[in-house]
Amino acid sequence: MTPVKKRLLLTLIFMCLCQEMIAQEFKPVIVIGINGSQIDGDKIWGYDKGGMNAGAGVIYNAGKKNWELEFDISYSQKGARSSRDDAFFMLYRLNYIAMPLVISYVSQKSHVKAQAGIGTSILVGQYFDDNGFVTRQFASPVKPTDHTIIAGLEVPLTPRLGLNLRFNYSIIAVVERPVFFNNYLSFCLRYYPSKSY
Repeated sequence: MTPVKKRLLLTLIFMCLCQEMIAQEFKPVIVIGINGSQIDGDKIWGYDKGGMNAGAGVIYNAGKKNWELEFDISYSQKGARSSRDDAFFMLYRLNYIAMPLVISYVSQKSHVKAQAGIGTSILVGQYFDDNGFVTRQFASPVKPTDHTIIAGLEVPLTPRLGLNLRFNYSIIAVVERPVFFNNYLSFCLRYYPSKSY
């Protein structure tokens, strides 16, 4: 075998090995679920505002059995809604493109994931209904980004499907006057095209 052919063969072998390593280290995930949200500071209590949470992400494990790093991009609806017990009707809708970065500790026995992380969300739409008075913007401007802390837990249903619960809370107020913080729970099904365990 000539030196050129040897180099070509070694290059092909190296590329195949690299591709296999990348495939093992990075795993895609598809996310779909709902948010139950409230806004702290608006005098409406309870996670009464429902919303969609849907997107996709990638998980990196670098061969570490117990640790994973995950990055998602999703469409996430937050806000607040008055309950039937309130004397008035009020609805805040805040629609975001959310980008959470989460580290997970994975139990090798049960495959349950305990999660913690941070996230940034970009505001893409807003809606406010105050007893029938509807506007596309709040009286006080909503900040274009929402920075959150995240804590979560994921329970496997099958090797390809997990049920995920996450608590998200704004680090910085999304509205300054009055001071509003996003506070929401997300319940999501997470589908792994390649097996998660």
